[in-house]
Amino acid sequence: MDFRYSSLAAFLAALVSRTAWQPTARTVVSAVIGGIWLLLVVWLTLRPFFAWLTTHFVITDRRVMYRHGVLNRAGIDIPLARINSVEFTHRLRDRMVRTGTLIIESASQDPLEFHDIPQVEQVHSLLYHEIFDTEDHVDPRDEAPDEG
Repeated sequence: MDFRYSSLAAFLAALVSRTAWQPTARTVVSAVIGGIWLLLVVWLTLRPFFAWLTTHFVITDRRVMYRHGVLNRAGIDIPLARINSVEFTHRLRDRMVRTGTLIIESASQDPLEFHDIPQVEQVHSLLYHEIFDTEDHVDPRDEAPDEG
C-alpha cells in the first residue's frame, strides 16, 4: 500500500485523539477512520491480486490470446500471421519480479501493450521464433502426402 495513505490515516487518528471531544464521539470517529483505512488496504491489495489471478496470456501455434477481467471479462485474439513486430520492455521494478511489458504490433491495429507478463524475455523469444523463423519450422499440415 502507498505510504501516503498510511500516513494520512495515522495523522487523522492522532488529530482525533487530541481533540476535546467526548470519548464516545472520539471512538466513533476513530472507528470510521479505521474502517475507511481498512477498505482502502483491501481495495489496493486484493483488487490487483484478483485482476492478476483472472488474467490469461496464452500463445498457441496459431494465435496469441489475452483474457482479463474479474466481473466483466474482455479479450483479444491475434493471429500469428498478422503480427509484424514483437518488442519487450521492463523497468527495474519489473526486472526484480521477473515480469515486463510485451508490445505486439499487428497489421491492422496500433501496437498492443501487455503489462506484467512473467519472464517477458522468454515469451518475446518464443513469439519471435514462432513468427519469424519460418525456415526452421515446417508445419506438417503443409507437406504433401506421400503417393506411393
